[in-house]
Amino acid sequence: MIKRPFFGLAKPTLMYEPLDSTLAAQEIPAPAAITLLVDTPLENQTALQVHTGDAIAQGQAVSPIAGSDAYATAALGGTVSSVDAYTGNFGRRYTAVTVKVDASAAADDAFAQAGKTPSLEAADRFLRCVPGGLPVALFDTPDKIKTIVVCGVDSDLLCVTRQYVLKAGMDAILRGAEALKKMLGGAPRMMLTVFDRMAPGLQAGGLEIKKVGAAYPAANPRIMAKDLLGMTIPADTTCEAAGICFVSAEAVAALGKAYEKGRVPDRKIVTVVLKNGTKKLVSVVLGTPVGQVLSACSQAVSENDRLVLGGPLTGTAVYTESHPVGPDTDMIFVQGADQIFDVSENSCINCGDCVRICPARVPVNVLIRYLQAGEYGEAVDSHDLLSCIDCGLCSCVCPARIPIFQYIQLGKYEFARLTTAEADHAA
Repeated sequence: MIKRPFFGLAKPTLMYEPLDSTLAAQEIPAPAAITLLVDTPLENQTALQVHTGDAIAQGQAVSPIAGSDAYATAALGGTVSSVDAYTGNFGRRYTAVTVKVDASAAADDAFAQAGKTPSLEAADRFLRCVPGGLPVALFDTPDKIKTIVVCGVDSDLLCVTRQYVLKAGMDAILRGAEALKKMLGGAPRMMLTVFDRMAPGLQAGGLEIKKVGAAYPAANPRIMAKDLLGMTIPADTTCEAAGICFVSAEAVAALGKAYEKGRVPDRKIVTVVLKNGTKKLVSVVLGTPVGQVLSACSQAVSENDRLVLGGPLTGTAVYTESHPVGPDTDMIFVQGADQIFDVSENSCINCGDCVRICPARVPVNVLIRYLQAGEYGEAVDSHDLLSCIDCGLCSCVCPARIPIFQYIQLGKYEFARLTTAEADHAA
């Protein structure tokens, strides 16, 4: 929902979607095959330690590359049918392991043995890929974490996944929060963020409840750090480096379920928005192809339609229906070919809409010129590229239809890549 002011110089307000109390999650049947995207590149076939024909147990941590500790958890057991290189956004490389599902496959009991008591070691070995996704900082820099924020607020418009988990799984969230405390020695401050409308009557045990407004992007981590904790995160650092770790409510609930049942949870709640605007909530086995989810929702997809993982402002388009549902897939958004706005390479018309709406006060109209010219260093040094909080509002309001948000994402990626290359060359 968007609210526009009468006076043109005031900025419009976009509102987060409230959860429909009648909405229930539809369970999508288990697929015939699942695909695990492991966050490590397949550069050499000789480095593979998982091969076609290998048996995979349900709940097994599958680490396909020798010498890498990256893994993905097999939601279902079966036999490996292929191991391939996979390229994602901005050239990020993965190893894709496809498993032909066998309903009679054995379950892996390694977590049940190692995870009887919550510990960082066991979570690092088995629970990095739970539904909702656990932040890397929990395992890499646990001593720096002073505050854990359990996010019961959704990160983009139209999405209601976290709100639903909050409503349907509070007991699991509380168990997961206790597990997190034990894993981190009981030291961090723990709080739960909820939208204002869900706060009345909410029982959150020992979690400190923090209310978040419904105006987008109030649920952005950097905005919450400022509004709820009084901390302004510098542009050249992360929330985690500042001692704040944001964790999805679904990931915390998954922790609670894992330690209660002695096995790694295998289903993810996903908001699905169809071409006609209909919204559904589904429970999906991790690794299920997006196309199967849409088929179960009776949504046909044509050649020129767009599939977006994530919301309308910050989501990422995928180019195949075989792309798997991952731990961080909160939403699938389908746009029909006739609903897609054309983007352009037009020059900025200096209307100022992007500058007025930017919550970080970045001079977007100047920044975009340097990004279009590929001057990434200048964009960082003089025009606040790294101050952008990745909310996507600039692209939303641009009357020239310049894909500003995508330029900013590309600029950040290229600057990081160039900085790394320079450091490697100097060494």
